[in-house]
Amino acid sequence: MTSALETPVITLIGPPNSGKTTIFNILSGKNYKTVNYPGSTVEYYTSRILAKYNIHAELLDSPGLISLIPESLDEKITIDSLYHHPTLGTPHLLIATVDASQLSRHLLLPVQLLKSGFNVIIALTMNDIQQKRKVIISIEKLSKELGCSVIQINGRTKEGIGKLISTMNSSLENIRNNGKQKPVPYEQVVPNNSLVDTFLEIERITNKVLEFKVDDHNNNLKNANNQLKVHPSILQSNGFTTDEITLKLDRVLLHKYWGFLIFILVMGLTFTSIFWLAQPLMDLVDELFSVLNNIVLTNFQTGWFSNLVAEGIISGVGSVLVFV
Repeated sequence: MTSALETPVITLIGPPNSGKTTIFNILSGKNYKTVNYPGSTVEYYTSRILAKYNIHAELLDSPGLISLIPESLDEKITIDSLYHHPTLGTPHLLIATVDASQLSRHLLLPVQLLKSGFNVIIALTMNDIQQKRKVIISIEKLSKELGCSVIQINGRTKEGIGKLISTMNSSLENIRNNGKQKPVPYEQVVPNNSLVDTFLEIERITNKVLEFKVDDHNNNLKNANNQLKVHPSILQSNGFTTDEITLKLDRVLLHKYWGFLIFILVMGLTFTSIFWLAQPLMDLVDELFSVLNNIVLTNFQTGWFSNLVAEGIISGVGSVLVFV
């Protein structure tokens, strides 16, 4: 049971680049950096939630995690800390971030967390990218299929944060009334660590919650199928339809004949711009700094200071600008 004096712990968890740190910054008022490569969050950040949200809880931003089945030592440490954090213990509530544009990939972790018995709220991010692909995710169906709350979040406009706060409050109130459940390690839920059944379940959920605009979806599948020679069901199970502009560009840029010629032209233009078109500008910059160098050496007494300015600062800056 949760003690009345115990401070609830809310942990943000999800795959790399799924929007965890953005939500953490919004809720905590911090300004931790967010970058576009895996491994940018390699340690736990903790903070109290801003007073204006009226939630008395400890917020924790965890390193990026794809699955509860560890593939490396650092992932195992992250998973062990999730079940038994050395200072905070087991979280009362998890906010699992899911990239809407990679739904079939990012649902793996939330499904595993729910099977393990964690209290989970799913924060669906990158919804604008998903909508550009003419695919709409049914929040009601996804919430029903998973058996947990699903909130759409826009990290730039903060749209959906109010609903997330309300859902967090309701979940914490329910935990206070009914007690904190102890999660079960995933390997005990799935003894053989087999992902086949989980992937099949995710594919079923994904296909059920995606709502396509019929005309656009059929056209995209037809174009993609003609170009890629794959079965339409494979395209649908990925969680998005291929962009038509991308397909048109690929037909030219990846063509077995025209693609090679375009590659040669681009590389030729690159080297030409460096060694021919840029040469007059490089000579002009070099000449300008040479003049400045001579002015300093001519008008100042010979000594260490004039040599520092002329040969060190001016010549050094000139060399860098010529390179640039």
